[in-house]
Amino acid sequence: MDGLLFVTGRIKDLIIRGGENIAPAHVEAALLTHPAVRNAAVIGRPDHDLGEVVAAAIQLETPDAVTPAELAAHVSPLLARFAVPAQWWISTEPLPMTDAGKPDKRALAALWPSHPSV
Repeated sequence: MDGLLFVTGRIKDLIIRGGENIAPAHVEAALLTHPAVRNAAVIGRPDHDLGEVVAAAIQLETPDAVTPAELAAHVSPLLARFAVPAQWWISTEPLPMTDAGKPDKRALAALWPSHPSV
């Protein structure tokens, strides 16, 4: 390989918001500490000013168990200010999954509602 390093895989998931690098797995881990959250997937969504914003798709155990504001308050002590999700998609429906049993982030990006929870 002539001394070259090739990075593949999860580096593609990295969210760059206003020059800050955000690892979706770190945000997902923080969200999963909330007892009402059954599953979480974090992606970068396009933003005119910042390049990308952090967006979280959340599967809840029960409807109306928690609001986006409550989730943001829950993860704020666990994350840097810039890593707290700015867009939310909250549902009791299962997230789309890959064959490996992980959230399918490409499918989420394609299915993201035009008016997600704020």
